[in-house]
Amino acid sequence: MSAELVGNQIRIRVKDPNLFSEFRTEDIGDTGKLQLIIGRLNNTVTWTLQSYRFNLDDYSNVNEVISEIKKLKTITGKQKAEAIKLAKEYFK
Repeated sequence: MSAELVGNQIRIRVKDPNLFSEFRTEDIGDTGKLQLIIGRLNNTVTWTLQSYRFNLDDYSNVNEVISEIKKLKTITGKQKAEAIKLAKEYFK
């Protein structure tokens, strides 16, 4: 899975969204900054992490975003590098 910039948000996908039938959003820390997208797996009652979403307009600078990205433990180094690159481009 990869990181992508969608409008003013960076989304880091952990699992393919086609595996899910329903989604919920949960704030982590300060309201609106970093959110978990939790999905219910198709044909089950199991909920699991689908992606992370960073609302970039809620951050004051790129270093704040990069610090949050580096703290994530469930994504690969490649995903972190992609997300950091996108954050730097957004805050140019």
